[in-house]
Amino acid sequence: MKHKERRVVVTGAGRGLGRELVRHFAEAGHTVWGTTRSRSGMDDLERHLMLDLMDEGSIAGAAKSLAEQTEGIDVLVNCAAVDARNFGVEPDRCDIHEISAEAMASVFQVNVIGPLLVQQHFHGLLCRGQNPIIVNISSQLGSMVVGDTVGSDVAYNVSKSGLNMLSRRAAASYAGDGIAVVMMHPGWLKTDMGGPGADLEVSDAAQQIVATIQQQTFEDSGSFIRWDGVVHPW
Repeated sequence: MKHKERRVVVTGAGRGLGRELVRHFAEAGHTVWGTTRSRSGMDDLERHLMLDLMDEGSIAGAAKSLAEQTEGIDVLVNCAAVDARNFGVEPDRCDIHEISAEAMASVFQVNVIGPLLVQQHFHGLLCRGQNPIIVNISSQLGSMVVGDTVGSDVAYNVSKSGLNMLSRRAAASYAGDGIAVVMMHPGWLKTDMGGPGADLEVSDAAQQIVATIQQQTFEDSGSFIRWDGVVHPW
């Protein structure tokens, strides 16, 4: 990723890490589109795409709209994610004994199937990008050596493991197109999902993530890394 200016798409730009990634990419001189499910409250985003990860038509529409604005994109950050609480599940009822099939499926739809469809519909734009890369924001909770002892929301853990495998498959499948794919643990962040007791401020992590993405090359495709570029255990 040697080019000074990149064309970047960040999903989940309505709040938290996604919003901060848009801000830091823009401050670093890149052209950035942030995606959200609605336009409400997004007036401060210079470039905005409507995209709902639970609606393939919405994803296809966002890709079509973007293709009317640019020939290609260089960086796609799949940042949007949910946990079982987003679907009304109480925090103390997210474990493997109580999680419902409906909640499990809903979390998987957003965290795994959503990024899959985004990659499919934005593939043509990435193929026309310069040193294109997909960054799937995962979690340490998707690691087999971490997630078996950490995390109380089994739907979230399983979905992030699924996203990691999706990323590995995409890295292999897109290699012929010159598209790199990496998955990243962003750190334990002080967001609505991470809570106030988390380790990292969102803005600080976002700044490091942007810098780390800038350092990735095609040779890094298929890697699971942390926000600071350190390889994360699987």
